[in-house]
Amino acid sequence: EPDIWDGTSSTAFDGGDGSAAYPYLISTAEQLAGMVISQDNTDNNHYRLTKDIYINNTTDPDWKTKDPKNWFFETYFYGELDGAGHTVRGLYFNNSSSPSNGIYVGLLPWIKGKKVSVKNLTVSDSEITNMGASGCGTAVIAGYIAAGTEAVFTDCYIDDTVSVNSPAAGCSGFIGSGTCSSITFTRCAVFAKIS
Repeated sequence: EPDIWDGTSSTAFDGGDGSAAYPYLISTAEQLAGMVISQDNTDNNHYRLTKDIYINNTTDPDWKTKDPKNWFFETYFYGELDGAGHTVRGLYFNNSSSPSNGIYVGLLPWIKGKKVSVKNLTVSDSEITNMGASGCGTAVIAGYIAAGTEAVFTDCYIDDTVSVNSPAAGCSGFIGSGTCSSITFTRCAVFAKIS
């Protein structure tokens, strides 16, 4: 059984100093959550996955019925995430039982800054359902992009085992909603079911 997220976060990375030459190394979902909640501390910092990340146990075909953990953080990401060819699996959010407006959901819920980059990353076996009626952003990578942001996505792939569901506007594969200065996609693809 893979190493499944326990719902906590940790900034005790496996190595690195956050520079481009020596990025912080991430091998667990707890470390990935630690990166996400670091917010301002991610500015100009670089992160790299060293293995596939399992947020929920997608090796169980019934994982979505077994109280999966919601991946939900209200924080900005400013840095660079290099998936290094690895896959994030079991990304999950569902607020059907208590929908709220103004909810932004994604692997990196909010992104901001002049140097945001995500590359060499696949997301698979995931489901995001955001039932807020308005003011929401729902996406696999980033629910919201802030004004002035310059974001670059390179070699990122969201496969056909992913679904994104929302009754509100702002429901997509990479970016849910917001405004920005620029977004650049190179060799990226979305095959998710979006509804």
